[in-house]
Amino acid sequence: MQQSFSYLREILTTLTGAAILAAGAVLAVRTRAFHLRHLGEILRRTLGAAVRQGRGGKGRKNLTAFQAACAAVGGTVGTGNIAGVTAAVFLGGPGAVFWMWVSALLGMGTKLTEIVLAVRYRSVRDGKSSGGPMYYMEKGLGRAFRPLAWIYAAGGGLACFGIGNLVQSNEVAGAAEALLHVPRPLTAGLLALIVGTVLLGGAKGVGALAEKLVPVMAAFYLLCGGAAMLFHPRLLPLFAGKVLTGAFGWQAAGGGFCGAALAAALRQGLTRGVFSNEAGLGSGALIHGSAGGEPMEQGLWGVFEVFADTLVCTVTAFVAVSSGVADTPGGLGAFASPGDAAAAAFDALLPLPAGGTVVRISAALFAFTSILGWCVCGEACWLWLGKGGRKTAAVYRLVFTLALIPGALGGAARLWALSDVLNALMALPNLLALLLLSGQAAAIVQSAGTFDAKPARKRRNL
Repeated sequence: MQQSFSYLREILTTLTGAAILAAGAVLAVRTRAFHLRHLGEILRRTLGAAVRQGRGGKGRKNLTAFQAACAAVGGTVGTGNIAGVTAAVFLGGPGAVFWMWVSALLGMGTKLTEIVLAVRYRSVRDGKSSGGPMYYMEKGLGRAFRPLAWIYAAGGGLACFGIGNLVQSNEVAGAAEALLHVPRPLTAGLLALIVGTVLLGGAKGVGALAEKLVPVMAAFYLLCGGAAMLFHPRLLPLFAGKVLTGAFGWQAAGGGFCGAALAAALRQGLTRGVFSNEAGLGSGALIHGSAGGEPMEQGLWGVFEVFADTLVCTVTAFVAVSSGVADTPGGLGAFASPGDAAAAAFDALLPLPAGGTVVRISAALFAFTSILGWCVCGEACWLWLGKGGRKTAAVYRLVFTLALIPGALGGAARLWALSDVLNALMALPNLLALLLLSGQAAAIVQSAGTFDAKPARKRRNL
């Protein structure tokens, strides 16, 4: 039974990775690589605007654009950015990092497309917005595609318990156990209590906390990773060389081509890249569909989310590759978990006895915000399936909160495998819908216009 599940997982993850890569390429062509041509301007209008102008106003019933972005980043920047990337380096070699970057470059366009469509076809009732892939499947494609929307909503409703609950709570419990020697049952109970309290405020409560916590936790991890690069600048070109030679199966030692190495790098890089930035899963669309604002305004934040996620992944990859920990005899099996391997890598590069502490703290914070972000995603799916209503939301939040307890106590390996399968249930129907609606999305993106307009120069007074 277990072997059959492993085969199913391998088939689904490989198919999903290939489908996301292919769909990303098609969407890039349809939108004329808008996200790549205007990446600098997109960052200026999102991150730059947030720094200059603050949080961008307050929303009464809906999330603001900045809150939605923080909730989405909190949902994507999770266990996959530390444990997932480290595991990919162990299993796929340094070349897996290159394919993560490829996944991110195409994923920016995919996330832009799905968020634009989610906001375009969102439903507004009593001033409160609801949106996501199931809305643009039903409204954009017509009632004939309603079964596809049901498949996606059901997949998302289940996936939120895998990628956004069980795996993340397991990481929080592991960090508390390693850092403070707190028993897992105690961590499970405390985590459920804290999350349940936050969820009393619904999506607005999650957004309000995310806009305060996410920027701080991301900056902390990036600064610590930057310190590792600063202390070991000579390792940067070596890291780049290993990534490029490994990406295409060229082995530096023997100078020959290895097809198995290429296959492993591709599979691990694409799979973990998807798990990390979540482009193609529609999770960002579920969160941004609950926010106010225009389609392109929200879509630009989606591009930024993938960019920010990739920065965090690159820091982890640099440390994992450059520390030499990935060459440990016994591979990943020599460590209790991928998180422990990441901690050992930071210990090797940071000139501090507590380098691994950085990983533990960051992993716990990333996992915590992922739990909150994915709760919003799951709630949107279950509300659509249950035709809305406060009772449906209340029952879902209770079940989601209680599920944190077995997640904190469960085995990490089994949880990762389950999450990979559930991801496929979301990605495959969503990608089909994105391709079918790509023409509409491209029209909205191209109508942005202002990106192509150059500012007029001021005339000099003579």
